[in-house]
Amino acid sequence: MVCSEARLGSDFELLAELPDGEVTLDLIHSLAIHSANGVIELSVVKVLASWLGSSGAQNVNSAKVSLRIDTSKPPTHRETLISFNFNGIAVLEAHGRTYVGEASNHVWHNRPAQQSVPPDGPVAASRRQGRG
Repeated sequence: MVCSEARLGSDFELLAELPDGEVTLDLIHSLAIHSANGVIELSVVKVLASWLGSSGAQNVNSAKVSLRIDTSKPPTHRETLISFNFNGIAVLEAHGRTYVGEASNHVWHNRPAQQSVPPDGPVAASRRQGRG
């Protein structure tokens, strides 16, 4: 993993409330777009965009990561534990060339014992706060 689960726990909580699908991280524009819910705010986007900016990479035209997220296998009691299966493809375009990388990862996420999720969910709360 690029960042620890402790650092990105809020991202896992947000993703836990969304349907399985694809999330595209656009590191040039610092955006995360969920296939069913549109723009969402994920901390990992800022972390990766910052890393890309500080890496000295120049003439980068596009830097995107597409993550396919599946939480159905193995089945879990979603209120306490979620199994995230990530299949990702990263595409970086720079200097007239395209670089592609693929990776898969599995993460167990223990959910907080008592959630204070608004009735309309964290995505709607994020939009109300102007973050989505």
